[in-house]
Amino acid sequence: MQRYFFHLHDRNGLLADPEGIERKDADAARCAAIEFVRSILAEDVTQGFVDLNGRIEVATAGGEIVDVLAFAECVLFVPEGRSLANSRCSASPSRRER
Repeated sequence: MQRYFFHLHDRNGLLADPEGIERKDADAARCAAIEFVRSILAEDVTQGFVDLNGRIEVATAGGEIVDVLAFAECVLFVPEGRSLANSRCSASPSRRER
């Protein structure tokens, strides 16, 4: 297990994660980061808005940034008139090519 930190950049500025969480690898940390962003966006919805201008950096205990996720990468948008059942999607968006 390795400790990963999730540094949040949003409309309020930078919120550095002082504690982090343990995950088995960078892919598991990425999944945790996606869940974290989705919880932030869900709270935004209860306030009547969705702000997709943020990002989250996944860092190791040594400070190495192993992933950066824009908020918009963490959700699937289903256009009006379309069905999610007809879409091919996974629970977690795929990693973009860098």
